[in-house]
Formats: sequence, C-alpha cells, structure tokens
Amino acid sequence: MDVQLLQTVPMDRVEQLLDDPGWCLQQKYDGQRCLIQCKGGQVVAQHRNGMPMEMGDMVDALPTERDYTLDAEAAWGKLWVFDEISNPAAPYVDRLTAAARLVAEIADERIVAARTWRKPAGKRQAFAAMKAAGVEGVVLKRLDAPHAAGTCVDRAVRYKFVRRIEAVILGMSPNGKQSIVIGLYDEDGDGPLNSGSVPLASVDQLRQVQAALAAGVHPVVEVEYLYVTKNQRLFQPRFIRVRPDKTAGPGSCGAAQLVGTHAGEHDGPDLAAELAAEQEQEKADTKKAKSDKKRGKKAETPVLAYVLYGFTALILLLVGCSRLLRTFSAVGGGVRRGASFGGASRGSDDGGGDW
Repeated sequence: MDVQLLQTVPMDRVEQLLDDPGWCLQQKYDGQRCLIQCKGGQVVAQHRNGMPMEMGDMVDALPTERDYTLDAEAAWGKLWVFDEISNPAAPYVDRLTAAARLVAEIADERIVAARTWRKPAGKRQAFAAMKAAGVEGVVLKRLDAPHAAGTCVDRAVRYKFVRRIEAVILGMSPNGKQSIVIGLYDEDGDGPLNSGSVPLASVDQLRQVQAALAAGVHPVVEVEYLYVTKNQRLFQPRFIRVRPDKTAGPGSCGAAQLVGTHAGEHDGPDLAAELAAEQEQEKADTKKAKSDKKRGKKAETPVLAYVLYGFTALILLLVGCSRLLRTFSAVGGGVRRGASFGGASRGSDDGGGDW
C-alpha cells in the first residue's frame, strides 16, 4: 500500500487549521518513513518506496496475533506510529485510535504513538513550543478524512519551521562541490568556528563568493535552515544572499542566533491514555443518564397512578350516582301510579260512576 504524502502549506493556512477542531496537530519527525505490515503472523517493514527496511530487534516487539498495517516514522531510535491503514476508508480519527490502542499493547518503550493535539488551544500552545524548541516542523491532518495515497492537500499538510542566520564565509568547501564553509562565533566571542557547509544555488552566487575570497574578503551571508543537529551543524541549509552591509564579528555572526540544539522529541499528550479516559467518561455519562432516566420513571409512577386512581374513582362515582338517580326515579314513578289507582277506587265507591 502506498503512503499518504504531505503538501507544504503557507503560514496563513496553518493559522486556519490550528483553530479548526476538525484538524489535529502532530510533530514532523525527521526520520525514515516506513510501512509495517503484519499478515498471517509475519511482520514486514518497508520504506515508502517499497524497498525492505531493517528495524533490528524492534520488529520482535510488534504483535503478531492479528493483521494490521502501520504507517510510522523511525527517528532517534524510536518508531513513531501515527496511522493504522488496514481500513483506508475509515476516518483518520478512527485509524489513529486503532494505532494508539495497538501501540498501548506493546511493552517496548521504543515504539510509541505520535503525540497528537486536537483542541485549538492545545494545538497553538504545542505549535509555539515546538517552534521554540527547534524541531523541523509540524503536520496537520483532517480527522474525518480517509487514507489516500499520494499528495492530498485537503487531508494532510505540513509546515516547516524555517529559520535564518547570518554567518561569515570561511572558504570554499574542500569536497569540490559548489558549496561554502560558514563560521559562527561562540558565546565568548571566539571564532569564527566551522559550522558546516552550505550549497550554492547558482553560478552567479559561486562567482560572487569566489571573487570576494580572491580579494581577501570574507563576506557575511544570510543562510536559511530547518534546525541545528547535535553536533552543531545546520540541517538542510540554503544560501540566501551576501550581506555587504554587514561586517563579520560576534555581534552579527554569533552562535546565539541558532534556535534549538537538535530536532528531538517534543512531549505531548498520550493519545492512548487520552482516548481511554474519554471512553471511561462516556461510559460513566451513559450509566448516569440511564440511572437518571430510571429514577425519573420511578418518580413519575406515583403521579400517574394517582391520576388513574382518581379518574377511576370519578367514573365509579358517576356510575353510582347515575344508578342512584335511576332508582329514585323508579320509586317516585311507582308512588305516583299508586296514588292514581287509589283515587279511581274511591270515586267508584262514592257512586260517581256509571254503575
């Protein structure tokens, strides 16, 4: 399965995504992208180009009881897992959850789930902290997006923390390539000390630098880089321009300009623990809702019973009254008929008839 690639976006787009709760933030690890597939109890690791990848004894720590495909990055002696793509149609939040749960089952501390921030406030705080720490950059991913091979700007993007410094040119690189060696002054003002080489992008830049060095001038140059390695070298340096308005010295070319000492791990939330806590909270909320509903039904039962009892009593009362009225009516009618019959007899006795 092909990996999902990242498209670099400008800062204004990053600003939008940091405030969008539908996107999450992760650190961009400067390592080797890899796919780890377990099928039929066999674990195979490969680079993103499909070539086999050697992972040493770290492979032995991976579970083999079920099939899975992990998308990860090997960096600084660790394996950072950020996706489980066995079901590419599933939204990223579900695949990320599956990856975190699988990693939580592994006892090897070298295999970890990528630190992930989902809330806007947490994303902004982490973004600022990682930039200050000197990491390479960040990755932003849409939580409801399915996995797709290749570059998809609406699913996953990256932003690199590009930094600039001013350094003095010590000379041309001895490796024969079209590169210069730059130097910086340390905290005590000693130097300039060799800080690595920077490739030149054009023949014009090469001629400009060579002319200055031939004249005995060591010009100050502006250089762009991503971060500083552990041995104090610039990672992915890029020549920007010569600064004829600057003079080399501790003030303009000091090592204090460097941000961060190396691109290491930036600590963040443990996603597996966070998701477990959310699930426990959901269970507690569901249990409470059911309990409240049950108590509500119990509270409603007496009231309903009283209403039914009252209604039944009223019906019985009305039926009883109706029967009583019919009884009185029948008795009254009988008395009146008896009086009529008595009157007729008396008339006959008095000789009031034809008899």
